[in-house]
Amino acid sequence: RQGNGFGHEEALIHLVSWLRQHQKRRKLIAVGHRVVHGGEAFSGPILVNDSVIRRLEALVPLAPLHQPHNLVPIRIVRRRMP
Repeated sequence: RQGNGFGHEEALIHLVSWLRQHQKRRKLIAVGHRVVHGGEAFSGPILVNDSVIRRLEALVPLAPLHQPHNLVPIRIVRRRMP
């Protein structure tokens, strides 16, 4: 929807709700998200856990305008869809 001013969490909730409504034959089993800076430790896909979050947080100084915003949807999805 346009013009609703969704924040990150509201947008993700809306997206998941839409997917569940319109893709009833399919089940959402994973979520992927590209992070701007994974440092030397994260150069490819990885399952995210608390340790990975902490390590990605430590990389905020390398991409301060992007990294914090990349972590927001990861946290939201982990909290709402464990």
